[in-house]
Amino acid sequence: MKRLLVLLLLVILCTACTAEMDFPAAYSFSLQWGYDGMCSYDSVTGELVRGAERTGYFLTESEIQEIHALLQGLDIQTYPDIYNPNPALATSPPMTLILTVRTELWEKTVTAEGIAGSYVSDDRMGQRFLEVCAGIQDILEHTAAWQTLPEPDLFFLE
Repeated sequence: MKRLLVLLLLVILCTACTAEMDFPAAYSFSLQWGYDGMCSYDSVTGELVRGAERTGYFLTESEIQEIHALLQGLDIQTYPDIYNPNPALATSPPMTLILTVRTELWEKTVTAEGIAGSYVSDDRMGQRFLEVCAGIQDILEHTAAWQTLPEPDLFFLE
């Protein structure tokens, strides 16, 4: 009887832990990227920005699933609010990545401002963050909506 109670307790605890670790199916996100964060997308409003130009675009079901898989593997809540995935590296110009994930229970924003314009990090956590941001960026930049937006005029002072 005692073993049965212990086993039942373990099953309940494992189920509760697994439920908390699963990334929810209902979520929204926004990503800002590029030099000075000049490009962005918000899945709630559908606003896609490239420099000074903007358009509306809502993700397809396939794109939503791809992004869900990327975000599910990130565990964004473990990241600090202000983050530099590779503080030992610098580039000119630097880039900005701001990733926000919103669910019914929580919202988390990770701001990586003025970081090296490279998607390479010396640590696993930093590399994962960069890969997720690059993956979302890649999905967005391959949409027809993105292709219709003109290239922004870039001016860098070194």
